[in-house]
Amino acid sequence: MHLLSVAGVICAGLQVYELATASLRKSSAYFGAALYVCGLVLFFWSLTTIRGRAFPVAYSRVLPKKIVTSGPYAWVRHPFYLAYSMTWMAGLVTTLKVMLIPTVIVMLAFYIDAVRCEEKLLFAGHLRDEYVAYKARIGIIGPKIGS
Repeated sequence: MHLLSVAGVICAGLQVYELATASLRKSSAYFGAALYVCGLVLFFWSLTTIRGRAFPVAYSRVLPKKIVTSGPYAWVRHPFYLAYSMTWMAGLVTTLKVMLIPTVIVMLAFYIDAVRCEEKLLFAGHLRDEYVAYKARIGIIGPKIGS
């Protein structure tokens, strides 16, 4: 979690610098703004869905008390990570700066690793059967086709 925080601060600094200094094209700025707004909406929808449920944070060794399947979790298995990813991609799309590609890759790598760790815990815990059924219905970034 500490490494994720440090990487996040460094990547955010690079993104903010590029956003502040780049000459923006209208089309990329509009698309980037739409990604930022969608990411924020998804983040706050996820936050309100889990409020009061003692939901574990990234890289926690704590299992949730139950599998959340309402709100954005009815559509996406890991809506927080998708929301975060959308905002990192928004910076790249908005500025069209190649130097921001590593920020997206680094942060996506952390989120993919966090998903792997969380799912490993879930598969080993008392929620295994419920999570296997949930995973069969819901993909990482959306419902599975035909479910």
